[in-house]
Amino acid sequence: MSEAAKTRTSIANTASLAIYGGEPVRKTPMPPRLALGEDERRMVLEVLDYYSERKVDPGYQGAFEKIYTDAFVGMMGGG
Repeated sequence: MSEAAKTRTSIANTASLAIYGGEPVRKTPMPPRLALGEDERRMVLEVLDYYSERKVDPGYQGAFEKIYTDAFVGMMGGG
């Protein structure tokens, strides 16, 4: 396919997007992702309590960094 044909195809595909007046793919909004559950809420509160009790601000290499990085490496399958 020539470059001109590729450009025309690209423009045609872009024009059919809902943002440009084309038919929307979804009829209802996307549902919420709900990325944060009760476990995440508990961990955030634990971190806040930890630093509040000590009257210090959390640092980048604070008490919870190793816990987080070890869990992340485990989730990713190694590091």
